[in-house]
Amino acid sequence: AYSITSATASELNLHRQFLASSFFTAGSTFIFRVSAINAIGESPFSDSVTIIAAQVPSPPTAPTLVTQDKTQITVAWTASYDGGSPVRHFNVYISDGSGYKLLSPNTVFGDVTTYNINQATHSIITGQLYNIGVSAVNDVGEGVLSSYLQYMAALLPTAP
Repeated sequence: AYSITSATASELNLHRQFLASSFFTAGSTFIFRVSAINAIGESPFSDSVTIIAAQVPSPPTAPTLVTQDKTQITVAWTASYDGGSPVRHFNVYISDGSGYKLLSPNTVFGDVTTYNINQATHSIITGQLYNIGVSAVNDVGEGVLSSYLQYMAALLPTAP
């Protein structure tokens, strides 16, 4: 158990940094109570607060192509370790080689692990090679982008 009898704001900040960086293991549950001490004695403890130590989620698996037609594609992925905090949503990104663009800001929630990419809505150009990646987001923040799926938009061939 830890006991802080008196501390300046900077000392408390250093103590928090130490606890955050070296004490907690992601996914572990901790219960805290606080009391104050002065020259007269110690106060009763506060109500307990329970926290779960967490980190950003691990990257999902690389997306795979599920379906494709002339107007859209559907990609799917598998979630990985949630970092000790439930995944709130996934972000789907696409790149044409000039950097990744977010396709799904806060729209792919919870356990949903598929996304439809409409070629007109997302300005997909026929014949262009794209990389599609996914990241998971929990209460701590956004995890690392997955490996990517390479995809080339194509039209149906003309009749012979």
